[in-house]
This record gives sequence, structure tokens and C-alpha cells, in this order.
Amino acid sequence: ILASTQPGDGEPLSTLTTPESTLHVPLPLLRSADKTQPVVPEFISTICEMSVFNSDVKRTKIVLFVFAWRRMASLMRLLRALEDAEYCGDKVPLRIIVDGGALESVKEAMHAFKWTHGSKDVFMYDRAGVSLGIRGMWINATELPGEQHILPLEDDIEVSPLYYWWVQHTAHAYGSIDDKTLMAKRRLVGISLYTPRLNEIRYPQVKWLPQKATDAVAFRLQVPCSWGALFIGSMWKEFIKFYHMRVRPPFFNFSQEATQRGVGKAREPLGNPHVRIPSSRSNVWPRSWKRFMIDFMYGRGLVMVYPNMLNQRSFSTTYMERGGHSGKDGKVESLQVNSLRSDIDPLKTVPLVQMQDISKVLKAFAHLPPYEELPVFNLQHEPRTLDALVQQGFAFTEKVRWWGSRLYELKHGLHVRAKYFKLADIWSGLPSPKQEGGCAMLHLLSAPPRVVAPLPPVELDSSKRPAVAPSEVDDGSRQFLVYQPPSGLGEWFVSLRNAAALARVLKRTLVIPHLLWDGGVTSPVAFSSIFDLAPLRRLVADSLEMDEFLKLRLAPMSLVLLHVKDPRLVPSRLYFDAVAGWSNLSATHMPAQNCYSIDVTRLYGGCSDRVLALSHLYAAFEGFQTTYGVTDEETTWWFREILPDLLIHDLPAVKRKVAETTRRLRLETGNFTCVHLSAPDSAVINSRAPLTPGSESAVPETQIDVAQPAARSVPFASNALPSLPDTLPNTLRQPSTVCDGYDAEASAEGGRHWVKQMTAQGLACHVTEGVIASNLARLPPKDTVFVLADGQRALPEELMERASATLNAEFVHIGDVVALLGLDVRTVEWPALEQAVCVEANTLLLNAFSPLSALVQRRARSLAKNGLRRPARLLSWMRVDSDACMPLFTRTARFDIQPNRFGILGQFGPERKLQLQTVNVSSLIGWDGKVIPNATVELEVYVSNASHVLHIFEYTKENNLKGLQFQIPPPAGGWRIHTWHAIVVHIPDSIYSFPMSTPWDEMDRLELYYKNPRPSQPKGDYIRIRNVFLRSTRSYHARGHGGGGQDFNERYRPCREISLMPASQLNKPQQGAKRRTGGGLRELAGAASSASDIVAAAEVVTTFDVAGSYEEASAPPKNLIILLLVSSAMCGFFVGGAWRLVRAADRGGARATSSNEI
Repeated sequence: ILASTQPGDGEPLSTLTTPESTLHVPLPLLRSADKTQPVVPEFISTICEMSVFNSDVKRTKIVLFVFAWRRMASLMRLLRALEDAEYCGDKVPLRIIVDGGALESVKEAMHAFKWTHGSKDVFMYDRAGVSLGIRGMWINATELPGEQHILPLEDDIEVSPLYYWWVQHTAHAYGSIDDKTLMAKRRLVGISLYTPRLNEIRYPQVKWLPQKATDAVAFRLQVPCSWGALFIGSMWKEFIKFYHMRVRPPFFNFSQEATQRGVGKAREPLGNPHVRIPSSRSNVWPRSWKRFMIDFMYGRGLVMVYPNMLNQRSFSTTYMERGGHSGKDGKVESLQVNSLRSDIDPLKTVPLVQMQDISKVLKAFAHLPPYEELPVFNLQHEPRTLDALVQQGFAFTEKVRWWGSRLYELKHGLHVRAKYFKLADIWSGLPSPKQEGGCAMLHLLSAPPRVVAPLPPVELDSSKRPAVAPSEVDDGSRQFLVYQPPSGLGEWFVSLRNAAALARVLKRTLVIPHLLWDGGVTSPVAFSSIFDLAPLRRLVADSLEMDEFLKLRLAPMSLVLLHVKDPRLVPSRLYFDAVAGWSNLSATHMPAQNCYSIDVTRLYGGCSDRVLALSHLYAAFEGFQTTYGVTDEETTWWFREILPDLLIHDLPAVKRKVAETTRRLRLETGNFTCVHLSAPDSAVINSRAPLTPGSESAVPETQIDVAQPAARSVPFASNALPSLPDTLPNTLRQPSTVCDGYDAEASAEGGRHWVKQMTAQGLACHVTEGVIASNLARLPPKDTVFVLADGQRALPEELMERASATLNAEFVHIGDVVALLGLDVRTVEWPALEQAVCVEANTLLLNAFSPLSALVQRRARSLAKNGLRRPARLLSWMRVDSDACMPLFTRTARFDIQPNRFGILGQFGPERKLQLQTVNVSSLIGWDGKVIPNATVELEVYVSNASHVLHIFEYTKENNLKGLQFQIPPPAGGWRIHTWHAIVVHIPDSIYSFPMSTPWDEMDRLELYYKNPRPSQPKGDYIRIRNVFLRSTRSYHARGHGGGGQDFNERYRPCREISLMPASQLNKPQQGAKRRTGGGLRELAGAASSASDIVAAAEVVTTFDVAGSYEEASAPPKNLIILLLVSSAMCGFFVGGAWRLVRAADRGGARATSSNEI
């Protein structure tokens, strides 16, 4: 097989030539130089000479299962092949399962068949009066006691004479498969006899040749083989247990298979969407046992060993004989009982290894690579590591568990939550531990991490590190919790609060990390040099700072990289590598979808390692719960009320400077306002902190993120294959900004409740200049405005001047006041000083989505609660209308209906007469490849015949692929001829085709279809379209109190009526607008710099105050109304005359020179 000729006869081997070309790949590496390996004779007469069949070698116990029904010819071919195979004297039991309704001839033949290699049992399900079907036979007839392993074979399969040797040899090479613990650790589900040529997980199926993917003689694949494979007994029992849970309600309903709709790519997925594995064609397979085995292997990260020979020669093959599963898309083909299929599919029927190939085969497989060196391919047939598969699968089962909690929150009942939890336990293979807790990290590693000493940390700026007192003597019994800090001050304190809670749950010593001064890891600053540590120490006594911890020279066994629900927090290890010197440690990826106290105990409570190091703790803890999902009131009160108040306390020197600063700010009116100019993507500790030039030069650029350095890297990068030159590419499209991520989450079914609630209330995350202009008018007049800015952001000079004039107030920054007062502020005092001054303000304008705003609000409320000041007036940035309408085609196009059976009306495209006005719509596309909600397509349609109307709108890059495709709904009141109809089509997720692969920046194709086509229909009918727009709106305005109540069409006008203000007019003040107390309302809006943030002049302008009420702009001047009326009359005269001419031309039978004439 691996050479061109057979020894002795000089004749070339017969090879299977694919339609493209014969495959030529490098020969597998034979370790002939390894003198410790047994030498394989050059010529072998029988496989029984191999050492695996020595009398002192324990055999793997195999039970053969043959499934029979009505295909007599193929069944006998299989049985003859099994009988003719070489077993070297071993006794192999054979069980023939004959399903109910089988032919009498089949029953008789099975009883008459002579099996000379062991016992034979025939099971007739006719006697039980049932018909199991192929899925039922796989599931119900294959359970065995003891250490026996099963090899099921359907009756359209044929095996090689050497198949038994391959199974015994592979099982012996990779350890005893009777060892349940070893197989679970190796994630091995079985040994395949077959080598695939197809990736059947994708739709449509694509050719996948293992020889092009790897030179190894065997490989591991996360897809089970149903065309000849040995399944390890312990794993098969686990699968059967999982199957019976997976097919119960509410996860699956077998009756749905009978009513499944669609074909091909549009075939309807089966089962509960919350437990479907992602991006797998198996989700649509009806009557299939294999789809559930694929689910099982995905959730546990299991693999199967496959052989890899030239031209995919295998130890089994399938002929896909006609039956219940051989038709395309699962359709049943007519049964052929006594004949064999002649139309063999070369991509499924592979050549068999024959007995004359014995010498070459034995030489090729004599020395299989060590199990750890076998290449691994995931469900999508992409190269990965085994640890990556395990960790990805565990993350999926944690998502299943999360849906149980989510449905419980939505009042679906505790019993539903219990079912999801039980399924997640079985699926992951990691049952929920008892009170003492578990250690999921050990479960997710295929091999224990090696123990290494930490490397010396990178030399950092020692001037910002305080002197560290000698650490207390460590007696070796303390366990520590270490985590990476985020850069933003608000995020830092949220992480500290979560860390204190986790330390309490896990009974570990809390290690307080540095604050990252300029957003990078090269300038860490100790917490105690900026804030008072004493109050926190009183609450969390068992704690120490990072510099103290580093003196202990401890290191974790493995770093834990958390994957939280916040899509922008991608885990990294940057801080650990640079500051702690842990760059030589391995890493484990852990999901954190479930992050209540019971989950923390379940995942980490049983870990005995002295140091638990987590990549970040922002968005990684949600509170304290008991086992049954009930909130622990006492600890929740401690977490939400007591702990936050004691986290941050200023040093005495900072308090004195805050008092002087606030006295100056209150000098004019006795009050002042603080405005948080948020920029979550560039938040650092302090707006005064400069970004150190070249400070990140030693760090790879792909790992740097000023906003979240502790949460930035490619998923599973640390598990990249050593054979690949670079780390695996990040195939996840992250939201472009923090606020884009919140927008996407607000529209997602699994989005957090608070995100959905605040978005529905009209709260703004994007603080654009239009939002600033609209909201500054709400501030009290004459009060000095103190600006607290994130990062390097500053209030636009012109906007600040106009707002100052309108409000009759002064706008200042912390640097202005400090310079005015001549205060001596140390470098490390700036962050504490700035946010403490903001806390003292009488009016706060904050960003409800910003952690720093939340910190300021929390501290202000704490002061008021303790009677130290009056409660501050709290305002939040509110959204303004920001509808984005992208014109695809605004002129009028007429399509004459031509007779055809498909209903093709016309097409816009690069080689067509009609071209789309806009082809780059990427600015409307969110992180998930879909139009940012709420999304609609709007157009106007004119028909001459109500029976032939516009029916299909296909806005795709390719035919039916990559884009949007939907049916045009009838307008209200139905279609009327010779009338323009305004159509608005909402865009649900179901009408997208491969959105993540769609080239939204090159969408130049639009195809239209009409309804009720007939090849012989008369000519003369036509359809016109105009004003085709793609709309995305981020406007979630609430009318009155609460969250809306207004229908979408009542709140938004059609795109064609929106006339965005030209940039040249943005700086001109609006006339005739109402004024609020203390200043102009619309004058501020005129200073915005982005046209997309300004409401059209023709729209009703709506602004919000704290209570959610609104005001409308006053009516236009009277002389403008008169001018519009005169213009309308003149336009009506000319348009009416033109319309009469057009109607006369139509009645006269005039036709355009082109069927697609504009």
C-alpha cells in the first residue's frame, strides 16, 4: 500500500483514482533507526506471527454486532468478510440483531449462517413485536456487562481480512482499553477501521483528505465512525447513559423528526436550541444515533483513532446500500433487497486492505506514534490540541448549565433547572461535587502540569514601587488567590470586590494586585501607595499585597484563563508573565458563564494547589447562592453593601487636597457638577497618567489592550500546536468597542438582564459628541462643571465653550484647579484625588455602563447614607436618535415581468445594467456579522398586477449564500395595482446566510423574484421599486416611563424621510428651539461633529430629562410654511402632467427599450 509494487510479482497495486487526480503523499515515517523497537520481518506470511498475538499478551475482548433487516445481498457480503478475516485462534462472539419486520429469508439465513470463530447469538425483535429501526438497534441492543468492547456493523459494510489485527494492535499500543480511568484521561472513545474522505459536519459536505492534513500513520478526530469502529466498553456505557438523558424533554422530541421541514442547507434543526452544539450539520439529522454520539464527544472532548494510509485504504468500507439513511439529507430510498448498489460514491466507499498487502501494512503500522504525538482534529476537522477540545467542550456544558439557571430566573421552575444541571453533569463527565467542592482544572488537563520554579520578573520601574516590609513567615499551610488586574480604576475595584468574595468562598488568602498606572504592565503601582489599605484589611484580614506575595517565591501549577460572558474580555496572561515571572507555566482555559458562589465551590473548592491564579475577575462573580439557587441573604448583604464601602478609602493627604479643591469649585454658587466623560475602550487609572512611550515594546502587539490588559489574547493561544509556526488565528469576531458589545448583548437571547433593562430605558453607553450636546443642557445653570475623563479623552473645545456660554457655567479639569490653588500633588495621588473630587459633587452626570461611574455613584451614596452630605442629584447619559440608513437604491427601476418558471424578476450586480448605489454596508454590521439591531430593510414597490407581485428579496454575495434572503410581506390592506406601497421588513436571525463569512464591504448583488410565475403567462405586467434602504437603529427611546409600549412603526419614520444635516451646518445654531432652565436645548446639539448622531430637521426632536419625559421642538416659521405650500402646488402641476403622459403611453402599448429600464 505504501509502495508502488508488491514484493515478488512486480505488479503495481491497484489504486483508487479520484476525479481530480491520484493522490501522492509522503510515506509515513518508519522508525527504523530506533534499535529499541522490535524489528518487523521484511516478508510476513501471516499476521499471527506478530507479537500482539503471543500467548502471554492479553487480548482486548471484542463482541461483534451485526444489524440485519431486509438487505440480504449486502448482509451476506459482510458475514462472509467477517468469517474470512484472520483471528489467529481467538474466540470472538458474534451477535446478529434482526429488527422487527425483517424478511423471512433473512431470518432463516441468519440461523443457518455458520460462525467458526466463537459463539453466535441471533436476536429476533419480531418476537417482541417491535421494530427498533437502525437507531434503536445501536442504542438498545448493544449494552454489555463487564469489560467487553463492542464493534457494531451495519449490513452495508465490508471489513478487511486484517481488521482484527488492526484493532488488537492499536488497542495494545495505546494502553489497556480495559482501564476505564486511563481511557477517560486520554479522552479515547474508540478505534476506527475506516478512513474518511469527507467532512460530513459541514454543509454542503466537503472533501477532506487526512493525508493532506498530516503525514502520521494515524490521527485522532472528534467525529465518531459509524462505518466500522471499535467502541470502548466504558465509554459506550457512559454514552448510553448520556443518550437516555439527552433525548428526554425538554431537550429532544422524537415527534419533531416526522414533521421536519426544509431540505439541504435550509433543513430545520431538531431539538432544543439551548443544547445544540455549534456549527454542526448533525443537528439536522433525523433517525440518527450518531448525532447524539457527536454531541457526547463534543461535550467531553473525546476523540477516535483513525488509520491514515495511501488513498484512504482502510480496514472497513461502506457501500451506502439503499435504505433509511443512504438517501441525501436523510431521505429514505427504495429498498433493494437482492442486489448490490452499482453507483458507488468514491468519496464514501474507500478501498479495503487485502491479505496480500500484509507485509507493507505491518511495516507501516509496526511502530505507531505515541498517543500524545498523534495529530488531533476537532469537530470541524481543524488541527487542535486535545486540551483545547476538552476545555471547549466543558465550556459548552457549562453553557447548558447556565441555561438551566436562566430559565429558572424566567420562572420555568426548579425542576427545569435540575434537568439542565443533571444533563450538564452527565455530559461533561464531571458530576457536581458535594459540600467540599471539586477541582475542574485537573479534569480538563490530559496530563498533569509540570512543576516549575517561577522565572525572575521583568525589571520594572522601581520608583513607583513602595518599599516592602519583610513578609511574615509562611508555614506552608496558607492557600492564595491571585488574579490579574484590569487597567481602568472602576474595573479594578469591581475585580477587587469579586476577589474578596472568592477568597471568602474558597477560604484562601487574598493577594491584592498592583494598579496599572498607564494601562500597561510595565508601571505597576501598589494599592497602598494610592489608597488607604487599613479599612480593607479590617474586613479581609487574611490578605497581602502582590509585592509581599512575590517574596514568598510561590507559583501555581497552572494559570487559569477565564472565559466570561462579557464578549470583550478575552483572557490573557500578560501581567503574570511580566510581573510575577510565570511565563514558563502552562495555562488552562476555564469557562465562567456560571459564577455564583456554588459554582466557584464546584469548580475550585477542592483544588489543593497552594496558589490559584486567575486571569481576571471582572464580570466573573455574581453573588452568593445556596445549592438550590436561593440567594444567601447574609453573605449577599456583606457582598453588596458592606464590602464595597470599605474597598476604597483615601489617604489623609489626599483628603486634605480634596477638601481644598471642592471649596474652590463651590465658590460661585455653593454647588458644583461632575460630568464623567467616559471612554471605556481607553480607560486607564487616571486621565493625567501619560502612556509611557515604548513601555510595551517587549510585549507582542497582539497581546496589548490599554482598556483590558488582563483580558486580551487569542482564545486557546497557549494550546497552539507546536508544529505550527504561529499561534492559531482568532476566528471569533469580537465587538469593535465595549459599547458595541453591550448593544449586541442587549439584543441577544442570553444577554444579561441588567444590560437589556438599561438599554431599553434609553441609557447611553456610547458618549458621542451628539450625546454630550444633548445631555449637557440638563445640567443646572451657573454651577461649575468638573470634568472627569477616561484616558486621554477631553471635552471638545468648541462644544465646551458653547455649553459654558449657554449654562453660564465654568468647565474645569482637575489639573486646572490644582494649578489655580498651587497644590503639591504627588504622581500617585492623581487618581485618588480626581475621583474623590467627583464624588463630592452635588450633581452627577454618569455613564450607567461604566464601572468608574458606578464606583463614583457608590461612594456618593455611601457619604449620603452616613450623613456626611446631602444626596447628590444623579443623571445618566441618555441616547439620542441615531438611526443609520444605508441607501442601496434610491432611483426608480421598472422590471417587465418575463415568463419563466422560477419567477426571476431582475438583478443588480457588477455585470448588470443596474448597479447598487452602496456596496459597502460594513458600518452597520455588528460583532456577530449581522446588522446592528433593530434592523430592517425598507423599500417602496409598485405593481401592475396584484397576482404577480414582488415576492423574494435576495441580498446575497453569492446565489442563496452569504447575506440576507427573505419573502416580501404584503402591505397592510393587501396589494393594490398602480399604487406605491411602503414596505418595512424586519430582519430576524433566521434570514441570514453565513453572516460571519459575508463580505459586507462588497455587497454588490441583489436579486428579485416575483410571485406566481408561469412559463406561458402573457407579457405586459411590470413591477417598479424605489428607495431601497438598509436600516440599523440604536435608538431605544422610552416614551413616558418604563420601556416603550410604542410599536416600531409608530416610533420610527421611513428612511427616505430622514435628511441628515450636512457637515457644513453642524456648527450653526438651531433656530426656534425651546429652552430648558438655564440654557439652550438645541443649540448644544448643533455643535456635534458627527452627522450620524444628529436628528434630521424634519424629525420631531425628542430629548429626555431624569424622569423620562420629553419636549418637542417648536414649529417652523410661518413664512417657511407658505413657501412649502407654493412649492408643493407647482410640483403637483408638473408631476400630474407627466403622470398623465405616462398613463397614456402605457395604454398605447408603448414599451421601454430595455426590460430593466430606470
